[in-house]
Amino acid sequence: MDYNHLCYYLYMKNTYRFLLLAVLSMIAPAPLVALAQTSQIPSINTFTASPGSISAGQGVTLSWDSSLAQSCSILRNESNGGLYMIANVSTNGNYTIYPSASSAYTLSCSGQDDGSGKDAPSAQKTVFISVTVATTLQTPTIVFNAYPSTIATGQSATLYWNTANAQRCVLQYGSSEENISLNGSKTVSPSQTTSYKIWCANDPGNGKDGPSAQKYVTVTVSATAPTCSLTTDKKSYKLGETITFSWTSQNATYGAWQQNTYGKDNLKMPGDKLSVSGSQMVTANVTGNPSATLLIYGYGGSNSCTATVSVTDSQTSSQSTNSNAANADIDTESYGSCLALNNGLRYRSRDIGTNGEVSSLQDFLQAKGYLNSEPTGFFGLLTLAAVRDFQRSALGFGYDTGFVGPMTRAKIKALTCQ
Repeated sequence: MDYNHLCYYLYMKNTYRFLLLAVLSMIAPAPLVALAQTSQIPSINTFTASPGSISAGQGVTLSWDSSLAQSCSILRNESNGGLYMIANVSTNGNYTIYPSASSAYTLSCSGQDDGSGKDAPSAQKTVFISVTVATTLQTPTIVFNAYPSTIATGQSATLYWNTANAQRCVLQYGSSEENISLNGSKTVSPSQTTSYKIWCANDPGNGKDGPSAQKYVTVTVSATAPTCSLTTDKKSYKLGETITFSWTSQNATYGAWQQNTYGKDNLKMPGDKLSVSGSQMVTANVTGNPSATLLIYGYGGSNSCTATVSVTDSQTSSQSTNSNAANADIDTESYGSCLALNNGLRYRSRDIGTNGEVSSLQDFLQAKGYLNSEPTGFFGLLTLAAVRDFQRSALGFGYDTGFVGPMTRAKIKALTCQ
């Protein structure tokens, strides 16, 4: 059979088939018509997703082709068993979606409506798309400090650190690097000013680097120790006269009078923190050859300098009277007994309830030159200020709480029970 005869044959075959269906629809029972129309059920030849696995936010192309379909739709299969309409699409083609979670997608195609009032025949195919949702890792936080931050040559400083949201940390300084714990401390003794860096990362655990953070601290090394010079306005004084002490210093940050002496042979020196240079007047309240020692502190360490004066009694009645008048507010009485306080004394404490220890404390502070009033037995604001001055001088800055606790009581005992 040649090509023209074949075309004619197929044309006539299809013409007769449609004529047969038309006649059957008018004269044949409905079941026979339905039987004749079974060849109109649509089919989905292919339905694919490319790629089938993605990370959240990436796109997936759905592709399909169908036969004998009049319309098609793409739907997403919900977790509750329902279907969510994505789009109505052509019977052949492709469509791009951007899934945020793993799910199945269904292509549903419907055939021609036969006019019977029933749903048109349809076909479905489903593909599954896997979506990986990346976990957002938090950036580590680092608290990093050095104390003290300035030291002299040969001294040590301690590095302290705490981290959060970190999986590993590294300490780097100079050409050195070492793994460290997530929280901890380390004592260092640099010979020169050194910068220290802590680097921490929050790794995801899959071999890849996670978010990271870093913090720096610097330990400054000062090699120059402070020096000072202490002088008086003259060498000899009468009892009750005013002694003017003057001082200068180099490489110092502050100074203070030494307060570790006690009794009738020592001058009562103020307990205030002093500038690196200056002058201060003190009453000559004892006779003999008392001395005063100035302590100075700097980044390069500490040092001291001392000045000794001569103090004699007045030789005449008038001089004695003047001396007594000048010294009226000074308690020159030696504190001869060992002072061992047993109670924790604080602001508003009284002799009643402390076995008279408030008055004993005030007597001690007056003898040391911190309190310029007679004992009252009441721990008021003047006593509070005097206690804090004594604590700064005897215990150091940071201990001036004003509360006479175990450390302060032990220091008083050590000074008076020698």
